[in-house]
Amino acid sequence: AVLHGELERGYRSAVIFTFGGGNNEIQREIISWIGLGMPRVRR
Repeated sequence: AVLHGELERGYRSAVIFTFGGGNNEIQREIISWIGLGMPRVRR
């Protein structure tokens, strides 16, 4: 009610726009690297 459905809409969009193999892992790495300040994963 407070966000007027924005949270749910954002979640649904995130699920829709995830595609391709390994995309979730890449998103997790970006969040951990930029958002949490953890070191980058070497590949």
